[in-house]
Amino acid sequence: MSVPLDVKLRELPKFHKHTNDVEWSMTGVGKGRERELLENYPRVARAAQQLKEEYRVVIEDICERMANGMCDFLQRPVVTKEDYNLYCHYVAGLVGHGLTRLFANCDFEDSHLADDLTNSNHMGLFLQKTNIIRDYFEDILEEPPRMFWPKEIWGQYGEQLQDFKDRSNEKKAVECLNAMVADAVQHIPYVIEYLKPLRDPSIFRFCAIPQVMAIGTLAEVYNNAETFHVKVKMSRGASCRVMVHSTDLYNALGMFAEYCDTLLAKLDPNDVSTPAIRKCLEEAKESIESLRKDQVPVPYMRSLMSHYPGLGVSCCCP
Repeated sequence: MSVPLDVKLRELPKFHKHTNDVEWSMTGVGKGRERELLENYPRVARAAQQLKEEYRVVIEDICERMANGMCDFLQRPVVTKEDYNLYCHYVAGLVGHGLTRLFANCDFEDSHLADDLTNSNHMGLFLQKTNIIRDYFEDILEEPPRMFWPKEIWGQYGEQLQDFKDRSNEKKAVECLNAMVADAVQHIPYVIEYLKPLRDPSIFRFCAIPQVMAIGTLAEVYNNAETFHVKVKMSRGASCRVMVHSTDLYNALGMFAEYCDTLLAKLDPNDVSTPAIRKCLEEAKESIESLRKDQVPVPYMRSLMSHYPGLGVSCCCP
């Protein structure tokens, strides 16, 4: 956030070209691992040069489009829900586009997976919106503050987005938070549709685990005023449970349905966003139940040993 605007507008549009430049690096930007990554970018470029041309084309295309989108929102705020969706598309939906194209190109998944990128975009939006909601406390403390909550939503509950961190505004802040959750859960049906055809186990886990973590995170932040004062997140135990059990469609959807139930049980009957959230979650559960009927349950130990052979136990589970 401390990098001057003119530097960002100059550097971002040409950043995708640096995957072909083993001499380029940038110093003095970012913190921690981000700073280290830019300082050692020649290593990234050398690794990129070893990829097949069809993979490099996808990566460079997505990086270029993402950077141009970032430049757009560097010069204007996120005001409407349309702005919000577009911003999330640039920073996460395009990642879904790129990954889906790579999955199809490398033949790990059906070559037609990338014919329609609608669901992959929604996958990105669901993750990004969850992060934006959860990260309010960290983002508002940045200098200048990072504000991605759309005014079309928060403007109904306060004069300034920063005001929600004041405990005297807690009631309106929580109402706004729940409206943001309602906006996020609308992407769940597309997430389920995206996961359904995936056939490669490693790709399935790579895609499913973050999505299950997202619905679990929304269940944590919903109606939770602490979201405006600390970084609310799932416990380590709950996170590990998601990673262990989200290894196939049947079990991953089971975990997803479990968190839908958790969120449904928390719904405040007096909150204006409750009907919209309940409708989305109940429809998601119906879809999940329908899909799981056609799946063969995989015993836990068999799934664990087949996906993590490094545990050193041969899979002889019934």
